[in-house]
Amino acid sequence: MAHQLADARDGTEVRSLAARLDTVKAEFLSRQDYWQQQAALDPALRKVLLGNSRGPAEEFYRLSESEFLPAVVVSRVDKASGSARDLRAVSNAVRGTVSVFKVNAA
Repeated sequence: MAHQLADARDGTEVRSLAARLDTVKAEFLSRQDYWQQQAALDPALRKVLLGNSRGPAEEFYRLSESEFLPAVVVSRVDKASGSARDLRAVSNAVRGTVSVFKVNAA
């Protein structure tokens, strides 16, 4: 989604993708709340789901909201490209955590 936003040139497309990013964030936070309430969750999975993934995801959303989206909105391609690289690194950290979860759950 960050790549699509970085390439978007139309204001309507930017707003649509930014709204989708807000939805994805809300879904992530909802899932975090759900897993937090699961008392019987295996401690190792709890650590992966609630500990390891939350920090990188929060950083991803922080960078998205504070640097990346503002740069896209004002068409600062240079700034958006740099922010996109930062988002990619954080996103890879989240994916790595999810991969660990999938292996542990199997």
